[in-house]
Amino acid sequence: MLWYMLTWTVYGSWLQGDRRGWVKDGVSCDANRRLQKANADKLACLPVRFTELQQATIYNAILQHAREKEQDIIAMVVANNHVHLLIKECGEEPGRLVARYKNNARKKLGEEFAGKSVWTKGFNKKFCTNAKQLGSMIEYIKGHEKMTPLVYIA
Repeated sequence: MLWYMLTWTVYGSWLQGDRRGWVKDGVSCDANRRLQKANADKLACLPVRFTELQQATIYNAILQHAREKEQDIIAMVVANNHVHLLIKECGEEPGRLVARYKNNARKKLGEEFAGKSVWTKGFNKKFCTNAKQLGSMIEYIKGHEKMTPLVYIA
């Protein structure tokens, strides 16, 4: 069995160089204040932070789209600045999955985000191939309950 933990962030929320570290092409990188500042200076608009209502809209859009496509979401959290989605492998390349989920959620957000950047480019993926890894990823997602009630566990 194979699962993916897919993570994507909102526009401007986690720039290259961030003090928390960052990922490029699947490789974790250390903080770099100059790089982060250079990226912040290039932002076309203010960073996005979702309200609770917007988070709920995204949460419901992802669950609805997964049901329509008959995809098995194991766990998910929609925070104000990122999404974690733990999903069973479904024969579709992870990048295509993320792109569809991002686009569908943006459309459901409506006019407020029309023509604006909502998500950062790309995403991070982790493969999960056994029950121990799956349990760890589920617990990681559950840990977000402190910051948002929008945590889904199948």
